[in-house]
Amino acid sequence: MRTDTLSYTPFNHTYNLRVSISVDSLNCVIRNGSEIIADEIVRFQTWLDSIDSNRRFDAAIDYFLPLGLGHVEQLREYLTSQVKGQFACTAVFYQVAEAEGDDPAHFMDMSGLGNVVFGYYMEEYNVVIEDIISAMEQRLHPRTLFGIFDAPDDLTQRRLGRGVAEELSHAASPSPEFIEVKARQVGLF
Repeated sequence: MRTDTLSYTPFNHTYNLRVSISVDSLNCVIRNGSEIIADEIVRFQTWLDSIDSNRRFDAAIDYFLPLGLGHVEQLREYLTSQVKGQFACTAVFYQVAEAEGDDPAHFMDMSGLGNVVFGYYMEEYNVVIEDIISAMEQRLHPRTLFGIFDAPDDLTQRRLGRGVAEELSHAASPSPEFIEVKARQVGLF
């Protein structure tokens, strides 16, 4: 397995990716997924803090999080196309936590970043509301058109974001190590 470091700068923020490529070049794994998640949560919280508190819900749904339109989705598409273009792999994943003892490594697909940030944001609201909004978004998204509900991996990704927000209370920046611990706690896959 070969590993390279790539840097991309969308949205005036530099993401340094440690990408491992499988021998058959079918899969690329971004090894520092917990770092990317921590960076994106900080970027999202900084943006959210700049918004009038009366407009936070509308603004997040209108600008940062929408499937196909929001910054998180644009970042997913950008990183996926860059990594696939560089290494000719067919699939790209984040490794969020390494194997530890009996606990296997925890991975998530590229769309997982949006689910994590959405769960982080929705911590202020009842989890039932989060589930309803997520299910509605899934039904309307072209990749999952008319899907009835989130896939189980989406749910663990949202629970990761919610768990980070609950423990930090939107007051501190999460470290990559903290993200790894939370990924193990929610059973991220």
